[in-house]
Amino acid sequence: MTVDPPRPANKSEPDYNAWGFAMSIGWELLVSVLGGFFVGQWLDKKLKTSPWLVIAGSLFGITVALYRLIKLANDRVKRR
Repeated sequence: MTVDPPRPANKSEPDYNAWGFAMSIGWELLVSVLGGFFVGQWLDKKLKTSPWLVIAGSLFGITVALYRLIKLANDRVKRR
């Protein structure tokens, strides 16, 4: 069984690792904010406290999203 030698990096090819990292950040931001919003909306309907829990859930989702963004960026910098 032969092993192919690694090919030299071609600068014209896109860096798929960077694209994957960017997409994962985008999805995490989206899911965190929407998750907080929909949980707040569900609790508002259940507890009849509209619109306070939607606001609180959205703010919580934004806080979690920013925390995860900073954590992922710091981990990425440490790996380089």
